[in-house]
Amino acid sequence: MVGRETIYNWIQSTMSEWPGSEMIEFPSEWYIIDEERGWVVCQIWNRMVDPDDGSIHREHNFSLLKYAGNGLWSYEEDIYNPAHFLNMLESYERHKATLAAEDEASGTPAA
Repeated sequence: MVGRETIYNWIQSTMSEWPGSEMIEFPSEWYIIDEERGWVVCQIWNRMVDPDDGSIHREHNFSLLKYAGNGLWSYEEDIYNPAHFLNMLESYERHKATLAAEDEASGTPAA
């Protein structure tokens, strides 16, 4: 993808649909700054919304960001294991279904 508008439109679409719509936090576990190259390499957690019981469901990726100067970035690349993301998402959905079934059995309205 090239250009701010193209990237903006893509991320808006991607993050408004499942599972992106339920990924609400992206904390950095660690980062390395290579000032000479203008690069930042980091591990980012993709954390799902709390299913209303305080449990945490997340998976990480590694990102490479390249600084372009003047407060702008020229490049971003994510590296992740799709199988790990799939396992996390399946576990998250099973967990939500279990909570919903427990709420239904107890007569508690779902959030």
